[in-house]
Amino acid sequence: MTDMKEEILKVAAEKMQNVGIRSLSIDDICRLLGMSKKTFYVYFETKEMLVEEILRRQEQSLTDAVTRSAEGKTIAQLVANWIRSAPILKQHMQTPPLLYDLKKYYPQQFEQHQQNLHTWICRFLERLLSKGIEEGFFRADIDVPTTALFIATIHHHMVNAALEHPEQSEDLRRINHQAMDIIMRGVLTQEGMNQLKNNE
Repeated sequence: MTDMKEEILKVAAEKMQNVGIRSLSIDDICRLLGMSKKTFYVYFETKEMLVEEILRRQEQSLTDAVTRSAEGKTIAQLVANWIRSAPILKQHMQTPPLLYDLKKYYPQQFEQHQQNLHTWICRFLERLLSKGIEEGFFRADIDVPTTALFIATIHHHMVNAALEHPEQSEDLRRINHQAMDIIMRGVLTQEGMNQLKNNE
């Protein structure tokens, strides 16, 4: 039973990444897998439930990937990478059909997806900032939760802008890079700034 559920999720997620949610019906999924709709409904009562599970899997995959990429890196390396690549923003720009449809036709699921990522980014940044303060990389007088929320909020707005204006994706990447650079330089100690320059 678990194998079949995983197969449904795998096929549906792959197709939705390419054609979006709206264009892929339950009938399409059943035809691709050679199963009946009755069998499909054993695992997912509605298409919305399927979409929600796909989003949960994607959120977990994305946050796991960011966490793994942070392993073994210094604070300076992590900050330099965050400024350069903005991993979560980049991931959102790479999967437009699914997210466009999600925002337009499934606004409740879209908002929950965005909120889940926003919350995770805040926590990730709080840990990063706290560790950086301990190591003398960030100023000891910064308000960690507020600074993390500020950075996460900018990310949130950049993702929305990327979805609404995909033709401006390169401009948005540059804007994000510049914004993160300015913010980080505002919270770095002199030692932190020296370390960041060595990792640029």
